[in-house]
Amino acid sequence: LARNVKFLERGIAAAEVHYTHRALRTIFSLRKRLQPEVLVEAISAYASKSNQQNISDALNSAAESLGLKLAAGPSAKLCEPEVCLFFCLLAQLYLLDHGEHEKGARLSDVLVGAALGLQRRTLDPIASRVFFYYSRFFEVAGRLADARPMLLKALQTATLSNMKETKAMGLTLLLRNFLHYKLYDQAERLAAKSSFPTDAPNNLLARYLYYMGRIEAVQLNYSQAQMHLLEATRKAPSTSATAGFQQTVHKIYVIVELLMGNIPERSLFRLPVLRKPLQPYFELAQAVRVGDLSQFQDVVSR
Repeated sequence: LARNVKFLERGIAAAEVHYTHRALRTIFSLRKRLQPEVLVEAISAYASKSNQQNISDALNSAAESLGLKLAAGPSAKLCEPEVCLFFCLLAQLYLLDHGEHEKGARLSDVLVGAALGLQRRTLDPIASRVFFYYSRFFEVAGRLADARPMLLKALQTATLSNMKETKAMGLTLLLRNFLHYKLYDQAERLAAKSSFPTDAPNNLLARYLYYMGRIEAVQLNYSQAQMHLLEATRKAPSTSATAGFQQTVHKIYVIVELLMGNIPERSLFRLPVLRKPLQPYFELAQAVRVGDLSQFQDVVSR
């Protein structure tokens, strides 16, 4: 934690975002061994009485959500917004991993309010992740629609303040939100009125292209859907962590190919990460290839 705080402070001093990204790259290793007592102790070291009100509220909410109280002493340091949201992001992850979804949603409400009031370039990567977990808490709680007004506000604020990662995240989260409720027309209108940042991270671009592919497929624009889905598979990082994403995209891609009258290449179904999940789709493609209607209906019924 101390090393990450140093990265964040160096980024603030130099006004460079890559220091923030260096701190965020360690999130997942920290996530596995995160202890609430240690996190609250670190937060207490920055719980100065001179902090801005929204920062103080965020720090207090993070500690309370973990079931602990801040023990701020007279030597507590002034907390920069980046450090505040980084600590609070770790609290979000802990609550999500331990199934504390309602606590996480309440904490996230406070955090997104703070993030929207602190529009700084070096804060952008952290703020985008805070919004991601904000939406995630509402999704797992079964009330994703409740997150929509704040996500719309986040998209508007990020667009006006040129926070590119937060804008990209807000746009993808809203598209996911609309698609979750099958609001395809609203999703299409949002995409038509918004521009995706050209220099956004590839993982966000891959998600955006996937959602656009789904929208185009439902609107029967199969050529555009095929292009978006294929590009999504290319932009997504090729790691074990993204295997589920690759499988989901390729399932829709195969259906779109068949609807266009094309037969996907056999080599696609032989890829190790896709072989088992795409087996029913391979059988479907085989039925279409040989023109066997009974086999086609049998595969669809299964």
